[in-house]
Amino acid sequence: MISCLNPDCLHSENADEAKVCENCGDILVLRPDRYRLRRKMTYLADSGGNTSYYLAEDLEQPGGTCLVEVLTLPVRSNRVESLRSLWEPVAQGVKKLSEHPQIISLRDYFAETLGEGLASWMRFYLVWEWAEGETLAQQLAQVGAFSSAQVEKVLLELLPTVNFIHQQNLLHLDIKPATIIRRRGQGLLLMVNGLISRKLAAAVVGEPVLARDSVLGNYSLEQMQGEGNAASDLYALGVTCWELLAGIRPSQLWKVRGFSWVHSWREYLRQPVSSELGRVLDRLLAANHQERYQSAAAVLADFSPPPGPPLPSLPAIVPWQPPDDVVVKKRDSLYQGGKRWKRGMLVGTGVLVLGLAGYGVWSVVVPKPVAYDRLSLTETLVKTSTSVLQLAFTPKGQTLVVAGADGKVRILPLTGDKMQTLAAHKAAVNALAVTPDGKTLISASADKTIALWQLADTKPQATLTGHTFSVFALALTPDGKTLVSGSSDKTIKIWDLKSAKLKTTLTGHQGWVRALAITPDGKTLVSGSQDKTIKIWDLESGKLKATLKEHQSGILSLAIAPDRKTLVSSDESGLILTWDLAKSELSQILARNNTWFRSLTISPDGQTLLAGGGDKTIKIWNLSDGQLQKTLTGHQKGVSALTLSPDGKTLVSASEDGEVKMWRVSSSTPQQD
Repeated sequence: MISCLNPDCLHSENADEAKVCENCGDILVLRPDRYRLRRKMTYLADSGGNTSYYLAEDLEQPGGTCLVEVLTLPVRSNRVESLRSLWEPVAQGVKKLSEHPQIISLRDYFAETLGEGLASWMRFYLVWEWAEGETLAQQLAQVGAFSSAQVEKVLLELLPTVNFIHQQNLLHLDIKPATIIRRRGQGLLLMVNGLISRKLAAAVVGEPVLARDSVLGNYSLEQMQGEGNAASDLYALGVTCWELLAGIRPSQLWKVRGFSWVHSWREYLRQPVSSELGRVLDRLLAANHQERYQSAAAVLADFSPPPGPPLPSLPAIVPWQPPDDVVVKKRDSLYQGGKRWKRGMLVGTGVLVLGLAGYGVWSVVVPKPVAYDRLSLTETLVKTSTSVLQLAFTPKGQTLVVAGADGKVRILPLTGDKMQTLAAHKAAVNALAVTPDGKTLISASADKTIALWQLADTKPQATLTGHTFSVFALALTPDGKTLVSGSSDKTIKIWDLKSAKLKTTLTGHQGWVRALAITPDGKTLVSGSQDKTIKIWDLESGKLKATLKEHQSGILSLAIAPDRKTLVSSDESGLILTWDLAKSELSQILARNNTWFRSLTISPDGQTLLAGGGDKTIKIWNLSDGQLQKTLTGHQKGVSALTLSPDGKTLVSASEDGEVKMWRVSSSTPQQD
């Protein structure tokens, strides 16, 4: 079938051999007898409303599929020549963009005039290469929100292309998921098809062509006012990244909040972003164009270290063996000399909270002090292709559990056995917990669910549903009977773990709940939120006991010392505070840093705080005097998760580039300064 160009034609489909529409008489084969229009591509509708797209066949190249863009504009006969004179240099400039391998190439262009006098129309035809693939808008609709690592990869892949366009003294002014194609078997392609159409349409109406309601949120204020510049394209690129992260159309927020939504763009995300990407998006989404990056090259220069090669894709499910993209290195068993670790800790009291997840390890035995200033890197355990968001040891220290931004949970026996991979969730796994008896693994995800697994055979036990947005934090009571979860829906839910039923929901936070901790006696719950507050709850009654308000940024992590007296908190600005939990009072400002610390963990003896930072380091403080003892280096990206072995002698850390590293306390005497 062949499609008719006339938008008013009631029966646009015609037989293959037809050259004019059987219904309205309009032409069906263009220039002359070369481009046969096969199908109208409705999903490529232009934001100005005057343009249509057709999948076409190039008759001079058998099997040569192409995309024909048709812009139809009413124009008086005395304006025809002026429009033609504008059209030619603009089309030539756009054709020059085809030199870039990530821009869809313009193969041909021509125009015709229809009618006479006041009833004149001009049709402009642009013939583009046809790229097999899907737009990012289509991918977003099919698979949901992208991870932080995926979005960073998209941004880094598109920035050189945008920079090239600006170097040609051109602006794109229509960057959005629908104009970015992921070509099958290759990288991203940027469509520049609307660039010519908008210039011509603006020339006809005498003012800039504004977007329709469906894409209003994609464009900056200055572009809406007809004063678009290079920073306007960068704003649209930032909005595109945000839409991929949030899975929300910007127009939905724009209709309610106008441009003010960009000031709180993090509130709408279902998963955390890396510190680097967050910092870049803050500038890309600045409402004032003078506060944004002024060039794509400047954005690229702000990424450190420079981007590496594309990351491989993970297989869907890899039961009982490591996936191809994960390297599990041979290592000395933690059962050194054929002997198992001695259990320095029994499951029972005390809590050790890990970053976002609120995972706990309990002890009724006061362990011997460990010299954490002797920690040194021993090996890289695992390298995955996506960010690692959480880590957890099983109570006996025999197994490490790794949660990924790819929705997978990896179970790594530290005895040298093969790693198992669970396709646990449809989105990033933000939090982990293991019951005190070591039998049940709990995972929480950006897909709004909490999954319970039997660790012995990795069989699913139950799925807890009820949160309406991402679940960011988990905490278990010392007896393993009660589970608490925190979400970006701003609620805290308390579950009976045995029945897998919801007991109650706590409300009060005005932002997403990112961190949870439970005191060793199981009576008090502490929650930290994006609203910059920490709330202390009576866990049994659900009553709010106190609200702590000293932080000036969103809370990232909480940790409670085994003595039940000391609470430690960190926020997005890099501030780390210690609190007297009994008095609900600030004890000291432990550190002011220039980077976030997303994961805090306190040693089993309660004397040492370890913190994983966005500056790629792990910092170690003495909690009694507040002195920094040591800074560990070795990661190439921000440290996103930490966990200590039950005896406190082995630290495992993970970073945003997917590396999981092991650190051990050296038995040798450290050198004196």
